Formats: sequence, C-alpha cells, structure tokens
Amino acid sequence: MAGKEPKTAHQLNELVMKELRKYPDLDYIVNVGIAECMRRASHYPNWEPNFGMDKEHTAPEKAFSIVKELQNKYDCLWLHRQKTPR
Repeated sequence: MAGKEPKTAHQLNELVMKELRKYPDLDYIVNVGIAECMRRASHYPNWEPNFGMDKEHTAPEKAFSIVKELQNKYDCLWLHRQKTPR
C-alpha cells in the first residue's frame, strides 16, 4: 500500500468528518462516503470522497484539500478483498 497507513472506509469517514468539523463554513457537509478508485501508481490514493450536503451545494476546494492531505497519509483497506478462512 505504498507505505501509507491502512484504514477502513468507516475509519476514513470518521477522520474526514473530524477534519471538516474544524471549519464552521463547511457545516453543510453532513456526511462523506468513501469510494474505491483506480490507483494509477502506488503513491496515488485508492479512495475518494463522496460528499453529502444538507442543501444544494458543491463541495468547495477546501474540502477536497482536506481530503487530499488524508489521502496522502492513508490507504483504504477494502474489506471485501480480504480472503476469508475456510
């Protein structure tokens, strides 16, 4: 995972929301979904946000900047890819 700390989608959701709550002007972002994305190289993120808004807004650049910082630190551990013991 390119040396990034692995987190579950739920953990990433909590981290993103915690960071967003530090900015009162982003209070209309009520949730964030973590979606898998195609990794182009090992240092690229393997997840992306889907912002849920309480009104018709477009997520501002600030929200994406916050996520970018987290994407540089964490990879998503996709649980559906783990092999289950038989």
